[in-house]
Amino acid sequence: MRLPARSGEHSIEDRVVNAADTPPPPVSRPELAGIARHLPVPRAGSVLADLSDSTNAWGPSPEAARAAREAARDVAAYPTPYGSELKAALAAYHQVRPEEVVTGCGSDDVIRCAFAAFGAPGAVITWMEPTFVMIPVFARVLGLEARPVRFGPSFDVDAAALLAERAAMTYLCSPNNPTGTRAGREAVARLLEEAEGLVVMDEAYADFSGESWIADARAGRRLLVTRTFSKSFGLAGLRAGYGIASPDVVEAIEKVRGPFALSLVAERAATAAIGGDLKWMRDHAREAVSNRERLDETLRRQGYAPLASGANFLTVPVRDGMAVADACARRGVIVRGFRALPVVGDAVRVAMAPWPVLEHVVAAFDEVPR
Repeated sequence: MRLPARSGEHSIEDRVVNAADTPPPPVSRPELAGIARHLPVPRAGSVLADLSDSTNAWGPSPEAARAAREAARDVAAYPTPYGSELKAALAAYHQVRPEEVVTGCGSDDVIRCAFAAFGAPGAVITWMEPTFVMIPVFARVLGLEARPVRFGPSFDVDAAALLAERAAMTYLCSPNNPTGTRAGREAVARLLEEAEGLVVMDEAYADFSGESWIADARAGRRLLVTRTFSKSFGLAGLRAGYGIASPDVVEAIEKVRGPFALSLVAERAATAAIGGDLKWMRDHAREAVSNRERLDETLRRQGYAPLASGANFLTVPVRDGMAVADACARRGVIVRGFRALPVVGDAVRVAMAPWPVLEHVVAAFDEVPR
């Protein structure tokens, strides 16, 4: 005997019928069509080291790790709204004022918020291609008009071509990801002098190149310099980044960013890293640079021609990027393989690590056709 449904309830038969009448799911914005989600490099078997994301193979500093563990006890509370503790530490480190610093959930968060703050839908954005993979994604999602400029054989910034776009925003990355190449100072100086809109200089790998435009950001130009704690500081999993710009640029970005974008654990670990463990960071950055130069020389002797890199990785043009990546994976080392990378062609990007790990990479390169 079937019991009647109580008031406010539905029988199983009612629910089946109603399911057929469910309205279709909401339709996402058309700008999202064709955008693929970021996927990690697939792993198979035992992994000795993952060098595919150009993070720090040596991990975080002891002081930063200690601060993260201690901060975990306080996660029931919100972090500071705009990362004031970290802002103060960064201001002291870079010799700027706290109001010239903006923090975010990784430097890509700061970059995205800057694009939203200074680029109305339909505004022109330009960059040198290829570069950081999220830049065209941000442009598309925000409804910006993307006008990338291809690198030439020298991989220097083409200031004239970028300026010709009269863009609301110009994005540069130096050392550039994924090529590792540096932007020439003359070209950047011209852009800072003549660009009509905001110039964003992504310095995610600056600790491995020794070059920076932070002094120009302080000089009142429409320049935003962004950096991250994911590379030289080994805190990629905590997602902490920042930017340095004039106070009016910082204020506009923070209006878009909103409060609490930087977690409490990330803020305290990053503050400890920048304030107490700089020697640790600098020692391991020097080791990464030394190993990069050693790997460059070794692969050249094997007949390869790596791109000139100022980053903590080496990008190597090859006949078949996936074949080299697979050869490395068989030896337990995950690297980033590229097919038909603009200007470069097939290539492999190898982040730096202790030399015994990189010896497996050298052996893998030696076993595939040149």
